[in-house]
Amino acid sequence: MSTVLCARPLPLAGASNARDLGVYRACDGKPLAPNRVFRSNALAGLTPADRDLLYHVHGVRLVIDLRTQLEIDRAPDALDARFIYRNVPLIDNVQSIMAAGDLAGALPQSMGQMYCGLLRSSGAQLARVFSLLLEHQAHAALFHCTAGKDRTGVVSMLLLNLCGVGDDVIIADYAATQAYMGQRLHAQRAMLAQMGLGALPDYLFEARAADMVHTLRFLADTYHGAAGYLAHIGMTGAQVAALTALLRA
Repeated sequence: MSTVLCARPLPLAGASNARDLGVYRACDGKPLAPNRVFRSNALAGLTPADRDLLYHVHGVRLVIDLRTQLEIDRAPDALDARFIYRNVPLIDNVQSIMAAGDLAGALPQSMGQMYCGLLRSSGAQLARVFSLLLEHQAHAALFHCTAGKDRTGVVSMLLLNLCGVGDDVIIADYAATQAYMGQRLHAQRAMLAQMGLGALPDYLFEARAADMVHTLRFLADTYHGAAGYLAHIGMTGAQVAALTALLRA
C-alpha cells in the first residue's frame, strides 16, 4: 500500500480526531469538496473557541451523534443552540457488551468482522445518517461516535468509497485514528480494566489497517461497493447521486 497523506485533525482543544473528509481526491484525480462533511470523536470537551471554529470557519451546522444513550448520558456533546443535533445510535454490540460486563463468546474475532456485522444489521440507521446529510446539505455536517474510530469509520468508509476514493486512502484515513487517539484509547482501556474489564482484546483499542481491508473486501463482494449498499438499504438512485455530489467538488 502506497504512502497516503491523511487529513490532519482540526485545531480543536476539545476533540483530537475531528477531520475533513473533503481533503482527499477520487481515483480519477478529481478533488473532493472541503468543508462539507467532517468525521470526529465525541464533542464533550468542546470549548467556546472550538464551537466558533466549527461554526464560523468550517460552516458546521449539523452534528450527527452515532453513540448510544448510555454514552451520551456519560459525556454529552458540548454544543450550543446554533447547531442542529441529531442522534442516530449505531449499535456495534461492543458498547452493550462492555456495559453488561459479559465477554464470554460475545466479541467478534476482529473489528473487521464487527464492521461487516454493522453493515448487515444497521442499514436503517445508516440510511438515516445519509438522509440527514442530504436534508441539511446547504451547510457542513459533522458525524461522530466516541473515539471516532469504529462507527464513524464505517460511515466515513461508505462516503469515501461512494465518491470514488481509492481503498488505500480509505484504509489510511481509518488507521490515522491510531495516531490521533492512541493516548485516549489507552486511557479508556485502563479505565475499563479498573471496572473489571481487563480481559478485553487489543484490537478494540486499535485502528488496524487489516480491519478496514477486510471491510472493504466485504463491501465489494457483497454489495459491489457503497452505491450498491446504499441501494440495498433503501436509498433511491437520486439520493445516492445527490450524496455523491455532496462530497464532490
